[in-house]
Parts: sequence; C-alpha cells; structure tokens
Amino acid sequence: MPSKTASSLKLAHQAQRLRIVPTTDPVRIAFNEGLANALEHDALAALTPAHALQVRQGEVIDPERPGLTDLLQNPDLTSLEASVHRTTLAEAAGCLEAAIEASRAAQTPQDRMLCHLMAAAHTRAMTLFAASSKATDPTLACMQAKAAARLMDAFSRASLALHRRPMVAVQQVAVAGDAVVAMA
Repeated sequence: MPSKTASSLKLAHQAQRLRIVPTTDPVRIAFNEGLANALEHDALAALTPAHALQVRQGEVIDPERPGLTDLLQNPDLTSLEASVHRTTLAEAAGCLEAAIEASRAAQTPQDRMLCHLMAAAHTRAMTLFAASSKATDPTLACMQAKAAARLMDAFSRASLALHRRPMVAVQQVAVAGDAVVAMA
C-alpha cells in the first residue's frame, strides 16, 4: 500500500499533467484546470498534519510524513515524467520521504537525483547498521557493518559533491620584485 506521501505526489503529478495537456477547447481547458486544482487541494490536504510538527536537532518529531516536494515552476512532460520516475524509484527503495526532504533545495535534476541517491544510501546504511547490531552471527554482523560503512562513505562523498560549488576569489596584489602565485 503506498504511503500518504506517495499518494499525494501521484495526485500532484496528475494535476501537473492536466495543466500541460495541449488543447484549444476552452471548455476542456476550464475542466482540466478545475480538476487539477481539486487534485492539488486533495494532495496538500492529505499532507497537512493534524497538529503542529516539532523539530529537534533538524529532525521532525512526528509520526506524520513531511510535505510535498517543490514542483517545477515551468514543467514540461519530460521533466514531469522524470520527476514521477525518480519518486517511483525512491518509493520502491523505501526512502520516498527522505528523498523528497533531501531534494527540497536541489536546483537541477542532477542535484535531485543525487539527493535521492543519498537518501537511498542513508536508508539502507541505517537498516544495515540496525541489522548488524541485532545479528547473532559475528561474521554476518561484521559484513553488514562493513556494507553500511561503505554506503555511508558513498553518502559522504555525494554530500561533498553536492555542496562543492566553484568559488572565485579576485585579489589585487602589488608586488615589488619576484612573486610566486599559488592557486588552491
């Protein structure tokens, strides 16, 4: 059974599809717009928590799932299908909510994919760490802990890649005589 988040995302994607269906019929346009508005309303209503969420140390302390990911401002059918595909894969990997939360600030499709990949690695690593702590066979526990450590290493590298932005520093230096310039 799909989660509330997955169901809400599907409703939001259906609304986006209705808005980009090419038609010149004004009745069809008005109908599609009304239906899209109703679907979006239902999607947001399903994700609105009954009470205020509490956040401690950057984590939401509530059993309800967090909100809907930001939708593309000017979607076309290709980007919409890519978004549906990414969220479907994240749901199949068991990390839909984490993937959506991680990709909220992502600005490019590559960043969103990397965020979804990081969420999958994190989810699986935490599952493996939990399994290794409960394993009765020391060999199995060691294998699970090593696999989890490799996933967390991949997560860390992806995080560095995601946050590494080119920086340009312009400095004006007056030098009398010989000078050595180093770039870091």
